Amino acid sequence: MADKDKKMTEGGPSSSQEETNERRLWIGNLDIRVTEFRLMKLLQSFGKLEKFDMLFHRTGPLAGQPRGYAFVTYKDKANAAKCMSKLNASKLGTRVIVVKYAHNMSKEEMEKSKVNLNLPVLIGVKKDEQDKRELKNRMSKIQEIEAKLKMMEKSKEDLADTLLKKTCSSYKS
Repeated sequence: MADKDKKMTEGGPSSSQEETNERRLWIGNLDIRVTEFRLMKLLQSFGKLEKFDMLFHRTGPLAGQPRGYAFVTYKDKANAAKCMSKLNASKLGTRVIVVKYAHNMSKEEMEKSKVNLNLPVLIGVKKDEQDKRELKNRMSKIQEIEAKLKMMEKSKEDLADTLLKKTCSSYKS
């Protein structure tokens, strides 16, 4: 059995996947001021692009800002190689960028690369327990506000009594 057939039967990458990997590049260490348009125009100067993806933060304080890397797939592997040789270790903006062949990660690799935080807040908290905590927090806040309102009413009554006494004493004198 040929090596190529062996790869196919063992679940290895097909020849079309290998060819795509030779045309697909990862561009990293990008300056956050480099725009998607500017980077795409730079990459197009090496040949026709099949696909271009610049990644952005979706949530958190950096939402909408670039993540600092992009993926590009060229129509021709020679253009990808030329781009990598010319741009790797070159300066773009204020940073020296890194250009490498991108590779597809298997599910096992993706699971391995995830960091397990083991935070008790995130694990082991059942939905019911979390709902109970939220309800308790709401109730305590409501009680806090009610107590402040009562205190304000009492101080308002005390102020009214003090003013009434002063007014009455001024009339008596």
